Amino acid sequence: SYDKNSGKTENLRGEGQSRMNTETSGNTIKISFAYNFSAPKGLKLPLLKRIKFDSQLSISLDITLGSSKADNVGESGRTPTAKTSEMTIMPKLQYQFSKAISGGLNATWNDRNDKIQQRKHHIRQLGIWTEIRF
Repeated sequence: SYDKNSGKTENLRGEGQSRMNTETSGNTIKISFAYNFSAPKGLKLPLLKRIKFDSQLSISLDITLGSSKADNVGESGRTPTAKTSEMTIMPKLQYQFSKAISGGLNATWNDRNDKIQQRKHHIRQLGIWTEIRF
C-alpha cells in the first residue's frame, strides 16, 4: 500500500510579531508477504518414525519505508525543521506442532534517520514464544 499526506498549520500572532506557518508532508510504502503451509497427515521425523506432528507453518513479512519533512514558512523564507526517513522490516513465523503445542518467532528491524539533527535511531527486537495447552 502507498500513503501520502501533507498538512499546513498557521500560527496567527498579535501585532508586531512575525507570522510563521508550518508545512508538513510524508510518504509511506508498505509491502506485505504471507505464506501458509500445512501437513494434514503430519510430518514424520527421521529418528522418531512412530511420532507424527500435525503441523501448520505460517510465515509473514512486512516491509515499511517512509519519509517525512516539515518546514517553517515565514516572512524570512522557508526553514527546514525536520527531515526523516524510516525503514521497518518485521518477519513473523508461527509453527503449530499439534492442537496443544505451538510456537513462534517475531523480529523487528527498524532504522530511522533524522537528517536535520543528524541522528540515527536503531531498534532491533527478537521474540520467541511457546504455547502449551493442557
